[in-house]
Amino acid sequence: MAEPDEIAERLTGRRPDRYAEVLESTEPHRLAHGCALLSPTAAQARELAVVVRATRATYVLELGAGLGYAALQMVSAFGYTGRLDAVEGDPVHATIMEENVRRYALEDRIRVQRAAAIEVVSALSGPYDLLVIHPGSGDITLIYEDLLRLVRTNGSLVALAGSDAPVSLLEGEPSFAERLADDDRILPSFGPGERVFATRVR
Repeated sequence: MAEPDEIAERLTGRRPDRYAEVLESTEPHRLAHGCALLSPTAAQARELAVVVRATRATYVLELGAGLGYAALQMVSAFGYTGRLDAVEGDPVHATIMEENVRRYALEDRIRVQRAAAIEVVSALSGPYDLLVIHPGSGDITLIYEDLLRLVRTNGSLVALAGSDAPVSLLEGEPSFAERLADDDRILPSFGPGERVFATRVR
C-alpha cells in the first residue's frame, strides 16, 4: 500500500503546476551548490496555498523561502490584492528566487529579504495574516516573541520541519513547539513530521 505522502503527491500532480520548473530545479541546484536546501513538495506547497485561500490571507511572511516554489504557489492563491515578504538567508538562493519572481512577473506581489530571519524579523512591522516557517529558517526560538508580534490576532502560523531540517522545532529549552503548546495566545495543532498549524487567538 502506498504511503500517505506518496498518495498526496500523486493526487496533487493530477493538475498542471505552473511552477513545476522551479520545484524540479531544486535537486540539480542542491547537487551543484553543495547545499542542504529543503524545498516543500508539491503537496506541501499546495497545502500552503489552500491555507492562504481558506484564511483569506493577503499579507504573508515566509521564512526560509529557498528558491521560491512555495511563495509562488501561495501568491497564486491570493485574490486581486496581496503581498508576500520572503526571507532567505542564503544569498545564492535569494538571487535564484528573485529570478524566479521576475520570470513569473510577480515583483509587485513578492518582496525578497536577503538576510537570515534572526537579522530582519525584529525590524518588520506586520501584522501578517499568515506566517510560514520552513526548515532552514535558523534558530527561531531566539525570535519567538518577535514572530508572535508579527502575527495578527486571528492570524495563522504554519511551521514545517522534520528529521532532515537543519534546526528542529523540538530543539532548545523550551523548544519552539513547546512554547507554542504552552502559550495561551496561540491555539496550536501538532502533526507528524514536526508540523505545526496554529492560530493567534489574542
